[in-house]
Amino acid sequence: MSTLNQVNIIGNLVKEAEVKEGLSGNSIVTFTIATNHVSQGQNGERKEEAEFHNCVAFGKIGEIVTKYGKKGQKVYVLGRIRTRSWDDQSTGTKRYRTEIVVEKFTMLSKKENDNSDYSDLF
Repeated sequence: MSTLNQVNIIGNLVKEAEVKEGLSGNSIVTFTIATNHVSQGQNGERKEEAEFHNCVAFGKIGEIVTKYGKKGQKVYVLGRIRTRSWDDQSTGTKRYRTEIVVEKFTMLSKKENDNSDYSDLF
């Protein structure tokens, strides 16, 4: 039986993307998307919880996120979940990070006074 690892997120960029250089010289772009979950509390009051999703993009998608992605913009991300682990050099403990590896990135809104040409987005 086959498996499925796919996530679709619509949310807001929390801050500008960060670009780092990987071991092979390629750029690694990391960013965070915030989503909200609304539910009803025990007393019937509306309860809203924010969730923050770590994302990583490579290649053309990473370039687009870096060039056009601005804090507060609503975006759509399609990707897969990946959990990495490493040994923390300072404490010697094993650390974990779960993130979305981005396969598709789409801007859903522009910031005010933004005249960017999004024609190269995919």
